[in-house]
Amino acid sequence: MDYIKEKLKISSCVVLVFIVSVGLSQGAKAASSAATMFQEANRAYVDLVRDASKKKIRDNWLKVIKGYMDIAEKYPDSSFAPEARAKGAMVYEHCFKYSGNKGDIRAASQIYQDLAGMYPKSSLADDSLYNAGLLEEKLGNSSKAASLYRRVIDEYAQGDMAEKAGMKLGLPAGDKAVQKAQADKPAEKTAAKVREEEPDGKKETPSRIRKILHTAGEGGSRVVVEMDGIASYKAFVMPEEKKADRPVRLVIDFKGARIPDSIPSRQAVGEGIVSALRSSQHPNNVVRLVLDLKAKPVYEISKAEDPSRIIIDVSGGREPLKAAEPARADAPDQVAAAQQPPAKKPETPSKGKTDVPTIASQLCLKVSKIVIDPGHGGKDPGAVSPTGVREKDITLEIGKLLAKRLKTDGFEVYLTRSKDEFVALEERTTFANRKRADLFISLHINSHHNVAVKGIETYFLNLTTDSSAIEVAARENAYTDKSISDLQLILNDLMLNSKINESSKFANCVHTSVLASAHSTGYDGSNLGVKQAPFFVLLGAQMPSILIELGFITNPTDVTKLKQRAYQDSLVEGIAKGINSYIMNTTYAYSWRHK
Repeated sequence: MDYIKEKLKISSCVVLVFIVSVGLSQGAKAASSAATMFQEANRAYVDLVRDASKKKIRDNWLKVIKGYMDIAEKYPDSSFAPEARAKGAMVYEHCFKYSGNKGDIRAASQIYQDLAGMYPKSSLADDSLYNAGLLEEKLGNSSKAASLYRRVIDEYAQGDMAEKAGMKLGLPAGDKAVQKAQADKPAEKTAAKVREEEPDGKKETPSRIRKILHTAGEGGSRVVVEMDGIASYKAFVMPEEKKADRPVRLVIDFKGARIPDSIPSRQAVGEGIVSALRSSQHPNNVVRLVLDLKAKPVYEISKAEDPSRIIIDVSGGREPLKAAEPARADAPDQVAAAQQPPAKKPETPSKGKTDVPTIASQLCLKVSKIVIDPGHGGKDPGAVSPTGVREKDITLEIGKLLAKRLKTDGFEVYLTRSKDEFVALEERTTFANRKRADLFISLHINSHHNVAVKGIETYFLNLTTDSSAIEVAARENAYTDKSISDLQLILNDLMLNSKINESSKFANCVHTSVLASAHSTGYDGSNLGVKQAPFFVLLGAQMPSILIELGFITNPTDVTKLKQRAYQDSLVEGIAKGINSYIMNTTYAYSWRHK
């Protein structure tokens, strides 16, 4: 219903706006970035919950939800996509407090489940499965809730929701048996991060698919896959790809299954939400069934016996078809007619106190332009390792990778240098100001007279009495015509207007994330913390600005890792996640926003 219909109703307007926007300037393109859309959706949500009259109109809630879901569909590879889906589900839950409509709870549960299926490696995946379980409990679907809690335990045993899920299944608080059992399972199963149901017993021979049947009922369609024995499966939704002329698709992969040549690879369907059924045999006894759909679905998959079959109920409305009684064993060609559940009296809307998003979400503003500053360059090599590795080369490599990574999130990204050239320190922040950037990140590699020193540290602009910070700043300030007395006078003049507080928050977000990313690769360097120092390269920036020292070029272990592409990618991913973390929690108002 609302989750689908409203999106379809507005789609023509969205397409028109997109077409008109194609010819606009680069700045207009940035306005449609995932980050900007996420913040606009946040603002729309805040505006809604702060207006008592708006909250009474259901369409206002659906528009906010659509704002979040559009991000996930337009930028599915963005790190904002899972967050946007989670927010969409949360708003549906919030809407239920005012509507009392259980369709809102069903829609929220489905979005949470889709999130876990599409982004199994996201930190939100286990939370989403757990939240879906809570919602299914609220709907009275205890068996479905139990299966979702079981998935949390099976697929995310080391996550922070596993113990909660175990308690929901009756395990005592603090019980670690579930994690131990999961750790003892084969690696392939432990790493499974998808919507998957395992059969109770393992079959050495693959199950043979006998028939794939379709029937349309009021409000949706039912597909029945009849088999010799139940196979495990995973399901996920693929969004529409207009350029490739591909519709929305529901994909179900059956493990431990074979499909005979007698079953056609494609079956056209004339009615219901399903337009076609496509099936194919994949390696390792995997059969893929694809349902080409006329709209984004709400779906439910169940198992039945006599004969063994998987039942897929798909709806373009607010809820999937109610699963009918399984077809009789003596009439395997018949599929029971779909039945709508009886109408129930809406629950009394909740009077919960938590009715407004966080202050950070309320005040967050747009972040669309980011300037990356690969340190040094040209006649300024930066620090040099005993073996001749130059800081300027590594910072440029990482800077280019970071720019590419951030562009996938929809940001407009600029590099202060894209080749081995000298750029004066003062020109770097001037460049960022000229581009009207929202964030500035300067990348560097540290050095130390003690080759045993290694680790990562992050700086923001300020005065300091820390001797080590002063030493780092002195080295990084080497290529400037300004004197320390100049710096003191300039800093005194800028102190009241500087972005010290926001730069400090920005530095902490990025530092925490990049260090965690580095350590996840086995890096054992020290956490040297977030510090403040007077860097000329940060001076005069009209946006939150930080300088990251990503390791020590004088340490053999650090320099070896810094030259490796895989490790560079991990640092880039850490920085990108830190940027997104800052954006999602920022309360900063940029100076030119009001000019």
